[in-house]
Amino acid sequence: FYKSAQSAGIKPIAGADVLMTQPEELQNPYPMTLFVQNAQGYRTLSRLLSKAFRENQHQGQPQIRAEWLEEENQGLIALSGPRQGQIARQVLAGNLEEARRIASHWQSIFGDRFYLEIQRTRRPQEESWIAGAVDISASLGIPLVATNECFFADEGMYAAHDALICIAEKSFVSMHNRRRLTPEHRFKSAAEMEALFAD
Repeated sequence: FYKSAQSAGIKPIAGADVLMTQPEELQNPYPMTLFVQNAQGYRTLSRLLSKAFRENQHQGQPQIRAEWLEEENQGLIALSGPRQGQIARQVLAGNLEEARRIASHWQSIFGDRFYLEIQRTRRPQEESWIAGAVDISASLGIPLVATNECFFADEGMYAAHDALICIAEKSFVSMHNRRRLTPEHRFKSAAEMEALFAD
């Protein structure tokens, strides 16, 4: 796969969306994305994921403890997580200084391998998080990275995917209080992403 992707001009990047926990908040995990830079990073990520599966599962979900990542992060690139992330939660709660403190903490651990993650998928509070992320980025010099949660190939697959969510969660399409995505959760081209984040 890797060689065929490279020959097509695509550079595959290995990584994982992970759930993180703080010792004092085991019931309130937050997402981060970890990418590998090199072979060392692949080994680091493999050890962290294995440890999470063996030692820190909550309701069937493996979670990486923050202190593990603080101690072992060689060869990894970290994204802060979008609006559900640890830093974004503080921004959305009106605690910009605490958000800045947390961002500075992760920056001190990862250096130039830490990025603030922003998304535009037409979901609530995204723009508030983006404004906070821009502020933190400017004050601490942490780069922004625009990502897009991708669950299906194109907008025409949205309705089918929405029905699959309902089947998996034993709900109905007509229900309002259920997990749902938007048509924006499709695979977007580089040009689409550039246009979406032109500002």
